[in-house]
Amino acid sequence: MDGILQIIKNTYFGKLFQKDKLIFFVAFMFFSLSLLANLIKLETSPFFVWNMYSERYYPRKDYDIIEIRYNGNEVLNFKHTWQSPQQAFLTEPLYNYLNAYRKKGEDPAREYLMHHWAVKHPEFRSLANRLYNTPADYNAFPAWYKRYLSEVKGMAVYNVTIMKKKLAFNEDGGVKCLSTDTLLLIP
Repeated sequence: MDGILQIIKNTYFGKLFQKDKLIFFVAFMFFSLSLLANLIKLETSPFFVWNMYSERYYPRKDYDIIEIRYNGNEVLNFKHTWQSPQQAFLTEPLYNYLNAYRKKGEDPAREYLMHHWAVKHPEFRSLANRLYNTPADYNAFPAWYKRYLSEVKGMAVYNVTIMKKKLAFNEDGGVKCLSTDTLLLIP
């Protein structure tokens, strides 16, 4: 029995119990409740959400992807490396821009901010006007995008072409291109 007590005294919780009983109690309760929540599969957001990645992907006949080409025919291709933040900065603002472009320069977030969020939080209504992009912001996007792409690639970028491709899988698992549409040209 003394051996077990000595082992427990040398653990993190054992040392914490000896130093500060209040912090031990808080940390031990947090650990215990988190363990219990995991055992009964209770979502304890923001710490753990069981079904975060559990939605099934059903096979489809075709898939849409966006392809970015620059300086004529160079395809922007990121390997799975430390460049993930650059990839996110090159794709997420582009998706937002393309979405707004389809809506004639209207930021998709504006509808939500002005008609839902500002209604629930009227004291912050004046702040909502500064949280979405304006048509002037979208007009400045192509030049910014080309500059940022130049910075990421470490070379001058003279033009950018954004294409939407519709792809499908062959019976043997290969990929075939069904169609290609040019969505945006940045000279």
